[in-house]
Amino acid sequence: MDSSSISKQTDRPQERFLDELRKLLNEAHIPLDADPELIQTETVKTIRAKIEYAWSEHFPFAVITGPAGVGKTATLKSLITEKSQLYIRAYPGYSAPAMVEDIARQLRISQIRQFRVLIGIVLDALRANPRLIALDDIETIPRETLGVAKYLADESGSTFVICTMDEYLPQIRRYRDIDSRIGVIAEAHPATLAELRKIYDESGFSKGVLAEIHAVTGGIIRDVLRLVRYFDQGLENAGLGRKDLTVEWVRPAASFLHFTGGR
Repeated sequence: MDSSSISKQTDRPQERFLDELRKLLNEAHIPLDADPELIQTETVKTIRAKIEYAWSEHFPFAVITGPAGVGKTATLKSLITEKSQLYIRAYPGYSAPAMVEDIARQLRISQIRQFRVLIGIVLDALRANPRLIALDDIETIPRETLGVAKYLADESGSTFVICTMDEYLPQIRRYRDIDSRIGVIAEAHPATLAELRKIYDESGFSKGVLAEIHAVTGGIIRDVLRLVRYFDQGLENAGLGRKDLTVEWVRPAASFLHFTGGR
């Protein structure tokens, strides 16, 4: 058998794998917007510890900051659900009345059109039972909305958790009345290679493959989890397993799947 025939035979598993990944991508069988599972990274543990401390001390504000996809929202949602507290996802132009209405709805307070009346009722409820209130995705939240959150926190002993990305933290901190009430800042970071190897210990992936996955995702845990989902399905459809995946397959596959956390 000549060398070209050997090369073609050697390449077939990789080509089958890549072909199956292309089919998955084209047919959208694995949605990219699906919520990833919560992996207990050091970032997750840090966020939980700092938010729980801020709440125990009744700090008006706590901040979670970091790049997208490292587990900020997943951790916050998990903690809020566990503690039966309030989670609010802001939207562009999220107004103070809208925030108060959302808090009232979650506290099962009847909606009242007059803002001044409703905020008074909400404040009385929070005074009677101070709450942990998460404000997620606050990048375009108006200054007035933060001001009302400050008022409610000051007057009730509740703690508002602001969740945002690194580049927006300076914008929040330039408001001196808000900055002075921030008790803790939890900085979220991508997973390290050591963490990734611990997460996937005995998974069937080689250390080299895990290093390459970390390199192409930058340790962004959401990208890692989704990339692994694609890989697992592509391998299964190609009649292969994790042990068959080699370092050389990772980057070509990740490139057309648009995972660019690590470049």
